[in-house]
Amino acid sequence: MIYDKEHECKRKQNEILDFFRHAFIMDFSQEYGKHSKDISPQKREDSIENRLPLFHSAFVSHFPIIIVASGHYVRDIPVLNDLRKVFPGFEDVEVEFINDEHGWRNIHKSRDGKRILIHTKHFARIKDNYLHKIAELCSPYLNKD
Repeated sequence: MIYDKEHECKRKQNEILDFFRHAFIMDFSQEYGKHSKDISPQKREDSIENRLPLFHSAFVSHFPIIIVASGHYVRDIPVLNDLRKVFPGFEDVEVEFINDEHGWRNIHKSRDGKRILIHTKHFARIKDNYLHKIAELCSPYLNKD
């Protein structure tokens, strides 16, 4: 939907849009339950620790857009407290905090201007206008192949 919002005017009829060619979105933990409270904190933290090599990998680093739609979940897990250390290329950058009528977003832009890391609230119950704001942030980083 983020890609659709950004490209709805540019797209030809029946054209397939591939946002995931440009963006990396996933959960931190491999442990799932109907509610996060259903997973023990230690089990969740262990799962996240085991996934850190993936976040540091060349695979993830090649994406110009990384979206962490985890809400304030990261503050509860010590290894995630500073997302700039979780995803290489963002270690020494300033964090821009946006909080407006659409909701909050933490924005990290790489020093070379080629990548963006967006930390947002969960996407489960968001409104279209929030996705529009995320799409606006992503737009400059799409199609930079």
